[in-house]
Amino acid sequence: MYKEMAQVYDELMNDAPYGQWIDFTKQAVKHYSKQTPSGLLDVGCGTGELSLQLAQQGYEVTAFDQSQQMIDHAMAKMESEHEIHFLKADATEFQLNKAFDLIVSYCDVINYLTDENSLTKAFNQIYEHLTDSGLFIFDIHGQGYIDFLLNSEMFSEVREDISYVWFCEETERSHEVVHDLTFFVQTEHELYKRFDETHKQRTFPVDQYKQLLSSIGFQEVTVCSDFSLEYREDADRIFFICQK
Repeated sequence: MYKEMAQVYDELMNDAPYGQWIDFTKQAVKHYSKQTPSGLLDVGCGTGELSLQLAQQGYEVTAFDQSQQMIDHAMAKMESEHEIHFLKADATEFQLNKAFDLIVSYCDVINYLTDENSLTKAFNQIYEHLTDSGLFIFDIHGQGYIDFLLNSEMFSEVREDISYVWFCEETERSHEVVHDLTFFVQTEHELYKRFDETHKQRTFPVDQYKQLLSSIGFQEVTVCSDFSLEYREDADRIFFICQK
């Protein structure tokens, strides 16, 4: 997962709302943090675009992803004036021997944890890596987005150097979708190389996330939606602000 796709990820995500994630982080910290965060951990950082923008806000950023290819691209774009510690790690079993004031996991990374056991492991690891009163902020796809906007849908795009076909299919489990992606990427000889990837995402009821986070030890869990501190049940993107 996110192997050959790493080479085209930034181009395909060039209209991603990175600025909105930055603004939401500022809002959440202003309203819910009991301290001024310094150290920040980005869980599932991909090619590091958001990590870099967070570093530009003054955070001391550590970031990891389970894909070495994504980390390689992240390290290649790192700016000299913003030193970021990038590493390959798994959200369910990472050990950094360091605590952070703020941990974020955006762009529906948590939806890749498709069973409660994986969620529990990841949330436990994140909890253990937070300073006292630290914040963990993450987002997920809403159930309606998974069930009605993705399931049984097909998306495609043709560009001069990249084309793709993306099929979404439901599975036997509730609120779960499999993404089958086929890419055609232009080579230096004006031929096109094909590669395929399969991704799986699942979302759970909001109350299930809240109960799990509380059972791990988070003192306060606030639910928001669509880059706002307000909450709507029918939102496409749901945010959780969790205080240790």
